[in-house]
Amino acid sequence: MRRLLTVLLAAIVSVTVVLAQGGTGTTQLVGAEYFYDTDPGYGQATYINNVTEGDNSLTLSVDGLSPGAHMLYVRSLESSGMWSATRSCPILLTPQRADNVVRVEYFFDTDPGYGLGSSVSATNGENVLPLSISGMSMGIHHLNLRSQDAAGNWSPTLSQSLFVVSPKNANVQRIEYFFDTDPGYGQATPVSGALAADATYALPLDGLAIGSHLLCVRAQDNHGRWSSVVTTPLFVTGRPANAVAAEYFLDANDPGVGQATPVTLPADLSQPMVIAASTDGLDPGEHTITIRVLNDLGFWTTVVAGTTFTVTEPTVVTPEAYAVLSADSLTVTFYYDSQRASRSGAMDINTSFINHYAGDSSPYGTATQAIIDPSFADYRPTSTYCWFQECDKLVSVSGMEYLHTDKVTDMGHMFYQCSNLTSLDVSHFNTENVTDM
Repeated sequence: MRRLLTVLLAAIVSVTVVLAQGGTGTTQLVGAEYFYDTDPGYGQATYINNVTEGDNSLTLSVDGLSPGAHMLYVRSLESSGMWSATRSCPILLTPQRADNVVRVEYFFDTDPGYGLGSSVSATNGENVLPLSISGMSMGIHHLNLRSQDAAGNWSPTLSQSLFVVSPKNANVQRIEYFFDTDPGYGQATPVSGALAADATYALPLDGLAIGSHLLCVRAQDNHGRWSSVVTTPLFVTGRPANAVAAEYFLDANDPGVGQATPVTLPADLSQPMVIAASTDGLDPGEHTITIRVLNDLGFWTTVVAGTTFTVTEPTVVTPEAYAVLSADSLTVTFYYDSQRASRSGAMDINTSFINHYAGDSSPYGTATQAIIDPSFADYRPTSTYCWFQECDKLVSVSGMEYLHTDKVTDMGHMFYQCSNLTSLDVSHFNTENVTDM
């Protein structure tokens, strides 16, 4: 029977190293591996590829493990090839019972009574149980474990001695690096600047021959202990690399290197690169854009990682009907759109009766020609009363096919006093609803 262990593992923070002459790079978590009791070596343990940065709930096999106490070890791997420190966790493997298990409990040292121990999730069969030792004093203790079946029967209490020790408080005192050949602990080149768990350092490449090399980094704590050596391959070139292609993707939707949305590079690479990224299909709110560039050495480099931008609901502008008198006052054009505020000379369409005998005139009475724009075809007026009244200089009206009158009820005085308008094609007018003409 296959035995499985479900545990919750915390993510391990790694250090990203930035190299001089090589641009910037971003590493990602690509996997992890685990083993029990004995380390088989980096890359030789059981591999896990379904892990992400942050906390992960993982199902791990315990096939071949004997019942009793064991140590579980886990470490993660970055895309740069660097391994994290190895995390450990004590576990207890219990033998399989024939009856259905409904409760498993444990306690340390003193038995609080059946059903009063600390409960832990388990299923029928063999289980690996993560047990908390938070708050326990340093020294020898006794772990006790028992289970209860569906009939209420308790198993015998299994006991296991353990020793709780205080972890050393360690701080990084030195970080050193070397290329290719190890000169010995404490003999490599120390990094300059503040020492931190998540710092970035610029490392000179002076004296390195052009070609492939291996960068090696290690740290020493205040107890004199050295970390394992973290290695990163690099390639030294004799000239700066030039960008030959670029691409971007939005949010976490990375389709893979070379598969994202392409970006046109400027002819002059010293000029800023302008990207018109499409936001079609994005919900309103905050989103991110990631941009990477391919150089002529064949390497992709992320130049913008996760820059935030906001998508807002589009502003809906209601179209309106209006007239625009040209600067020379000789042409009036009728529009139906949402651009009135941007047009010079815009005015309301003349819809009020003008008393000819009082000397009033149309606001566009100086126009010699009227143009009805194609956008007017979407407008359905209910009245054309006095639209061209007193336009006595008007000689032509074009675009009449864009004036739809099927909703009009009042056409009174529409062309009153248009004495120079000698012909007009109104054959397409629909006057079935007109009551005043």
